[in-house]
Amino acid sequence: MTGTNGKTTTSRLLAHILKLSGRKTGLTTSDGIYINGKAIIKGDTTGPWSAKVVLRNPSVDSAVLETARGGILRSGLGFDRCDVAVVTNVAGDHLGMGGINSLEDLARVKSTLVEVVNPYGYAVLNAEDELVAAMGGRCPGKVSWFALNPENERLRRYKEAGDAVITVETVQGDEVVVIYHHLSRVPLLPVSEIPCTFMGAARFNLANVLAAALAAYLNGIKTPDLREGLRTFSTSYHFTPGRLNTYKLPGGTVLVDYAHNPHAFVALMDMVQRLRPQFRKCFGCWLRPATGWTSRSSKWRRFPGPISTKSSSKRTMTSAVVPPARFAL
Repeated sequence: MTGTNGKTTTSRLLAHILKLSGRKTGLTTSDGIYINGKAIIKGDTTGPWSAKVVLRNPSVDSAVLETARGGILRSGLGFDRCDVAVVTNVAGDHLGMGGINSLEDLARVKSTLVEVVNPYGYAVLNAEDELVAAMGGRCPGKVSWFALNPENERLRRYKEAGDAVITVETVQGDEVVVIYHHLSRVPLLPVSEIPCTFMGAARFNLANVLAAALAAYLNGIKTPDLREGLRTFSTSYHFTPGRLNTYKLPGGTVLVDYAHNPHAFVALMDMVQRLRPQFRKCFGCWLRPATGWTSRSSKWRRFPGPISTKSSSKRTMTSAVVPPARFAL
């Protein structure tokens, strides 16, 4: 699992679906390593060492490995082949660091995951992201696509050829997640029944749902288990700490999200607007590592103000000192 945004949520959702289906699942994320839902190591564990911890565990039969740019550049992937590779998107983050100076450079690093797909495996790619779509030509196996727009030309072409794709269709006024494969149509669930999408307002999480659901489907998960996994996964702190966590307080509802780059922050503001079109407030908190800014260039640290100004009635920007980050394991 790789991409600029959505890696952790998509990884957690996929692991949740696999676990519900009876698989003994190992998971690495930027929050820690989990074996069948139990945390064994906490921290940023998106590098090759963490992948090996999961793959060497004899109880694991399915591994979901969040794979970050930094780990790939330093030490590679931690595995030789994978059955399914997922790339969520490529957007501006960490540019100007580690020799990565453009989006094309970043996409080249993340395409490493696609290049090690087994010949019988699949790459699950975002059909609406041109940098991700270009990775399809480097996949030794088959390519499957996800897109929020069912009219996406790339998605339609593969669907008509009988390949596996997933999208969102409007049926009698309701959005429904639908898989197409071998020219058959498999409706999964109405978007309104998938909690992590906030009734479809969180479009970025709906895209994450498409990626995780298609990856699970291609892993052989049966449709009833897939539906149950989507129904029971929320953005509570238990499932996705720091990602769209909501807290109801006497004065209103507080939403906490990791949104750590312009692409993610714009998506978050879009969600806020969809939820509260007439009454919007954004209170932002930008955290500063105690050792200084080490993982992002200075220009990215100024983005929350201008973006929130365009889409919020009120905003408060703060800077707090947090413990220094360490390299992902």
